[in-house]
Amino acid sequence: MPDSYKPLMYFHGVPYNLRPLQNIDPEFLANIVMTIPLGCYVYCWRPRLKSWQLLLIALIPGAIIESAQFVSDLLVGNHRVADIDDVITNTLGVLVGYGVFWLVSKTPGDRLLKYFRL
Repeated sequence: MPDSYKPLMYFHGVPYNLRPLQNIDPEFLANIVMTIPLGCYVYCWRPRLKSWQLLLIALIPGAIIESAQFVSDLLVGNHRVADIDDVITNTLGVLVGYGVFWLVSKTPGDRLLKYFRL
């Protein structure tokens, strides 16, 4: 089982954490930074999303990644932890990336964004 300072629960030997934001570590920020580009791409794809649509789209990558980790550990035993904090941080990263491009679109830098739009 993985070494962890988080209070883990187990499902058939697969570790998971459903207690959000218990321990903040450098990986927390890394997960946000990792998904910022995806948020930028989402803005280029659909610059006028409703809030609920954006939140739903932002939740999907983290949910898929953590679900895949859980299932792969269940099937193969790769010693990964499915963590709700990762879903939260991945969602925040997408929202930050979208927000950055939205802010840039309100400035003269908007001319640069036209090269990235689909």
